Amino acid sequence: MFRGDEILGVVDETVEFLRNVFKDTSAERAVIGLSGGVDSAVVFKLLLKALESERILALILPEVTTPRSALRDALKLAKSYGVKTVRKSITPMILASGAYFKIEALATVSPHLNRWMRQKFEADIIKEDVYLHTLRTRKNRWIAKETSLYRIKHRIRMIMLYYFAERTNGIVIGTANRSEYLTGFFVKHGDGAADVMPIIELYKTEVFELAQVLDVPPSIVKRAPSPDLIPGVTDEYALSIDYATLDLILEGLVDRRLKPEEVAREIGTSVEMVSRVKSIVGMSAPMRASYLSPKFGRGESC
Repeated sequence: MFRGDEILGVVDETVEFLRNVFKDTSAERAVIGLSGGVDSAVVFKLLLKALESERILALILPEVTTPRSALRDALKLAKSYGVKTVRKSITPMILASGAYFKIEALATVSPHLNRWMRQKFEADIIKEDVYLHTLRTRKNRWIAKETSLYRIKHRIRMIMLYYFAERTNGIVIGTANRSEYLTGFFVKHGDGAADVMPIIELYKTEVFELAQVLDVPPSIVKRAPSPDLIPGVTDEYALSIDYATLDLILEGLVDRRLKPEEVAREIGTSVEMVSRVKSIVGMSAPMRASYLSPKFGRGESC
């Protein structure tokens, strides 16, 4: 993985890449969703190095469970560089879809309900591996309900990003990273949809390294990454593994093509943990495919 001076090279290469993208596409504007998280903040800072600030449009699309601190940080980051923002709540659209639990919104203001929902989530984790369950099927109705809510949030945001990109002759800049991509920990046709993905080849731990180099505000860097599922549920909590360990396992399995036993021995973790990550990578493969279709003997479509 990239460390130290190598990260500076990553910055330079990514900035040059972005400049060439805008030169080649003749797009006038970069449209990015700012969440108050480290991924979108890093991509935002890279865009600022590649483009004039007036060519960037930041969409801030909270809903009822969005932490106020994240919303505040997203707004402050954009305004500190004079970048135009569009702030719009997507809560009415989610309400219209019927996706919310009746208690979902109340959980943000009621510690008791929030605690109950987390306990419910933990109960399902005890019974089964929840994340693997979402990759297989969604027979557990409670998990299916939460998964559908989590995903519709990101898909509505994708619709809004493309709407503003098309209105302004812009392109959508995504913020997914390699850790999310390889584990399927993103929403297909949601935050997994974009015209350009500047950090999708970088692991989450590398994104944190970039954040330090790019002077991303500490309040953003220190915020625990969250899948926007239940208030208080973080990425690492949902995945049941910390990013430092996950990234080392992914690098060993995917980049270096080591066997699970070799990875476990090298990084000092269990073979069971490595095998679980390997299962996640394999089972999430459909998330990384655009679609499935019969070929009729005609080969790949152009």
